Formats: sequence, structure tokens, C-alpha cells
Amino acid sequence: PSYYLSLAYDYQGGMREALCLAHWSANIARQEKMVAALEAKKAASSSTGSPAQLAEVIQAVFQMNAVPTTPPRSDPEARERLSELKVAERSLNDLASKNLSNLNYSIQLARTLDREAALEADPLAHLDYAFTDEKRAIDLLEKAIQQAPGNGGLYEQRSIFLQRQVKIAERQKLSSDLIAKMEIEETDGFRRALELSPKNNSPLWGAVYGLLDRRENDVAVEVAHTIMLLEPESTTAEVAYTVALAQVGDKDEAKRYLPPLLDKASQTELEALWHSFETSGNFEVRGQIADAAKKRFNQDLTVQPASPI
Repeated sequence: PSYYLSLAYDYQGGMREALCLAHWSANIARQEKMVAALEAKKAASSSTGSPAQLAEVIQAVFQMNAVPTTPPRSDPEARERLSELKVAERSLNDLASKNLSNLNYSIQLARTLDREAALEADPLAHLDYAFTDEKRAIDLLEKAIQQAPGNGGLYEQRSIFLQRQVKIAERQKLSSDLIAKMEIEETDGFRRALELSPKNNSPLWGAVYGLLDRRENDVAVEVAHTIMLLEPESTTAEVAYTVALAQVGDKDEAKRYLPPLLDKASQTELEALWHSFETSGNFEVRGQIADAAKKRFNQDLTVQPASPI
């Protein structure tokens, strides 16, 4: 559909829109060839496991979900939670090793390891353990992607895990080259998730901010613009495009999209807009955004500096 939409924009003289959608179509075509090749190599078996195994995985997931996700109040509480997660990990690890074709076991094991890494990193500050568990979680999702290359949710989840691994690596003071490589994988995963499911806006911010951090400004603007064209009713996509324009210095074009967003953007989206105009010295525009936040959400952006979504 994006290919034919690009032809329509080209016919109407919308060169910028046509190029965005044409590039998007070309990327998807390349990815579909890769997916087809992987699908051809996949084993025919996709066993869901025996009833006993299914009951065991349900019990392990229940154990994992029963562990609170709120910040622990003390180190002993964190260690107790970690111990409970380790019980679920052992059960899921045993199931995954016995049934390699069942993606659910590996995915749930990866989720458990990510939860463990979060506690090991903060508050326990066991950074080596945290990095090892997070890497294992990422590797499990990579194997799952190889088995289900068309699942955008797996790419997004892997990128979220990579975000945590980058933070851990920064605290470990690992090499900048290694951290940069992980950040590239993270951003590319968010982009792939968008390509597979453009209606799902949740990877959009990770892709746009990641590309901006990499100084790939034109690509960041193009990705946000493409999603806005594909999902014209999405306020989030319109906000992301406006933020990207403002961040790369195209303030006049960004201001053109701003007025309707003041009335329909969410609270966090208004914060992102306010922050994106921060470096331009455009006090009038930032004042309009701050007034909208105050009026709609009783939030004073000038007192509490906003941060990106």
C-alpha cells in the first residue's frame, strides 16, 4: 500500500511525501526477501509442548508476574524478588532446553532474565551479573526473531532490552564502540518493528530519538513523516514528526504543525514538543506549549524541565 500511496503523492506533485513512502516501500521489499529466505530454512516442527509442559510454563509465568515491578524499598527486598525470579528462570530454562522449537518458552525466559537484570543493576549494583543476564535475554529474542522474522513485537522487545543493556554498559564504562554498536542495533530494531506494524506507535519514539542521537537527522525526519502519512489520524505520529523537524532545525516547518497539536497532544507529547524547541531560543512557541500544558494538565513546564518521551 505504501508503494501505491507514493505514486499518488508523486502524481499530485508531493515530491517529499512520495520519496518518503518510496524509500519505505523499498526497505520493506528488502526485508520481505530476507523473511522469505528465513522462512524457507525454518524447521517444519512448531511443537507447542505437552499438557504438562504447558502447565509448567503457566506456573513459571505466574511466579514471574507475581513479583512486583515497583522499585524495591530496600536491598533485602530486591534480593528476595530476585530469588523468586530465579525460581521461575530455572523452570523456564528447563522447558526451553527441552523444546527448542517453542518460542513461548524462550520469550518468557527472556522476560524473566530482563526482570532479573533490572534488579541486579538497580538497586543491587551487581553490574556484571546484570549485563550477563540482559545479554542472554537479548540473545534469546534474537533466536526467536530468526524463527518468527515477521513478528514486529519481538524486534521492539529486543530493542527495549538493548536500551537497558546500554545503560548498564555505560555504568560499567565499557568501550564506546561496543555501546555505539548496541545503540545502532536498538534503533534499527525499533525501525524494523515500525515497518512490520506501522499502526503500532510504541516503537516510533525509540526509532526517531535513536536516529537523532546518531545524527541521522534526515532519516529521523523521513521515518516520522512516513508514519504520519501512513497513519494520518495518529496524533503521536504527527507529534513525532513535529519534534523531529524542530530537533533538526526546521523550526518554521515544525511550527506549521504545532497549533492543532496544542489541543490534542497528550501530556508527555506536549513535554516532548516543549523540549524539542528548547535549543532554538524560540520563547514564543515554547510559551504556547507551556500555556497548553498548564491549561489542559495543570502542569508547569517552566518549573520542571521536560525530557523526551
